[in-house]
Amino acid sequence: MNPAAPGLLDELAGSRWAPAWFRRRALGWLGYRVLHEGPLADGRLRVLERGSVRRLRFGDAWEDQSAFDLADPLRLLLPYTRLATVGLALPSQLDTVLHIGLGGATLPRVVDVVAPRTTQHAVEPYAEVVDVARRYFALPERVAVTVAPADAALPALDRAYDLVFLDAFSPAGAPMSQSAEAFARLRRLLRADGWLVVNATDDVRGTILALNRAFASVAWLRIPDADQYVVAASDAGSLVGVRARAAALSARLGFDVEDLVDALEWSDGSILATPPLG
Repeated sequence: MNPAAPGLLDELAGSRWAPAWFRRRALGWLGYRVLHEGPLADGRLRVLERGSVRRLRFGDAWEDQSAFDLADPLRLLLPYTRLATVGLALPSQLDTVLHIGLGGATLPRVVDVVAPRTTQHAVEPYAEVVDVARRYFALPERVAVTVAPADAALPALDRAYDLVFLDAFSPAGAPMSQSAEAFARLRRLLRADGWLVVNATDDVRGTILALNRAFASVAWLRIPDADQYVVAASDAGSLVGVRARAAALSARLGFDVEDLVDALEWSDGSILATPPLG
């Protein structure tokens, strides 16, 4: 097989027109091993491995939900997780973090390394996802996990979080509600200067408008070549110290988190929209 063939196969198998049988066959042609495959609500859950990289996928979808490099655990392979690290620099402190949606536990692993004293809690509706995260994706033991739909689990949480990551989707790809009412409920889980970071893939404009109704300040980063955004929201009145925190993260993660801070685009009227950032 010539060197260009794997790229062509990836492109063909990833096409929305590709039938499921072709996608399954392409996995073998491209050298993937299926480490796990099992039912999940209205779909299936698969763990694939090629070389040192493990991938979590739902059903026959060709897109990775999570990717984990066993040889370099802090290497962030998916654009969303790379850009979402800007959220780690925004709060003035990082004592408590909530993850709504667990997947392959990429961000919990990152937090566990860069801020090992941080208390982390994850809410994940599918027990199968939690099991796979522990068995194949090195979910840190220190992360407490509640297995329940977010709508059922969140009212029982009484901790004030410094940072909440919202990255919750059904196996069919539908995001958790991103309405102003849903964001207002999440706002009540945050400290006064806490931050919410959202993986926005569906009706991004509506998500940003809804966040503007719930929070004083909203900013976003667009993921290159995708209709996908990382959106951050807060009632915090200051970003003093954000550059120092971003520089420290850059040293640990091996890429420039300060550039992500500089690239944030702020909603009109944001109290944080005027540079310089401290």
